Amino acid sequence: MISLSVFAKLFSLAWGDNVHPVHVVICLQRDPEMLESASEIQKALSNECRKTMKEDNAYGQALSFKYHYLSCIVAEVIKYQMQQKAIKAETEKLDSIEGLIRKLMKCNSSGVPEYQEAFLRKTIRTYPNKENIIYLHIVTTLDASNPPSALSVMTHAINSQRHLFPKSKICVTCGEDKAARKCSKCKAVQYCDRECQRLHWFVHKKACTRLDQNIAPSAKISNADKEQISNAGKEQISNAVSSRLRNLSVN
Repeated sequence: MISLSVFAKLFSLAWGDNVHPVHVVICLQRDPEMLESASEIQKALSNECRKTMKEDNAYGQALSFKYHYLSCIVAEVIKYQMQQKAIKAETEKLDSIEGLIRKLMKCNSSGVPEYQEAFLRKTIRTYPNKENIIYLHIVTTLDASNPPSALSVMTHAINSQRHLFPKSKICVTCGEDKAARKCSKCKAVQYCDRECQRLHWFVHKKACTRLDQNIAPSAKISNADKEQISNAGKEQISNAVSSRLRNLSVN
C-alpha cells in the first residue's frame, strides 16, 4: 500500500513535463521513501496504464503510454537494485542507483547514449496497446530512415509542446527546463544544479576540454587585460568628447 506522501510525489512525477529517464531516476534516488516503495509504485503505474489504455482521445492515450514508460523506468531501478544485492555481501552497504544513472548517460564514440537508447526502444516495444495513436506515431517516426533519438520522439509525442523550449535552457543531465548553471570552463552546456553537473562530468570532460580550446582568444581575456581595455576605452571616449567640445567652440 502506497502512503499518501508517496502517492502525492508519484502524482507530481507522472504529471510533470520532464520525461527524461535520468530525471525520473534522480527523483527516486533523492527520495528514500519513494525508492523504498519502488515495487508498489511500479504496480500502481502499470494499473494506471491499463485503466487509461482504452481512452479514445489523444490526451488519454498519451497519458497511458506515459504511465507505461514510467513503470518501465521504475522496474529498471528495481532490477538494478536486485543486481547490486546479488554482487555484494549482505554486510556491505548497498550501492546507490547512481550506477544506473551513469549507464543511462554514457555515450559511445559517436555521442549516442547506447544503453538509454536500447532501454527506451525496448520500453516502446513492450507497450501493450498496439492501436494507441501515440504508440503508432512513435513507432512510425523511429522506423524512418535516420530517425531522431528515441527520447526526443517519445518526449514530443507525450508532451507536444516540449520541443518549444530552447535547448540551451535544458539541463544536459536530466532534461529539466530553465537550467541556469553553466559549465564554468566551456560555458557550452547547462545544468540544474551542482549535482547534475557532477553526474555528467564523466561524459562531458573530454568535450569540455575541446570546447574550451576552441573558444576564440578574444573570449579569454584576463582581468588585467579587461581593466586595460576598459581604461583605454574611457580614454578614447574622453578624447572624443574633448574633440567635439573644441569643434563646438570653433563653430
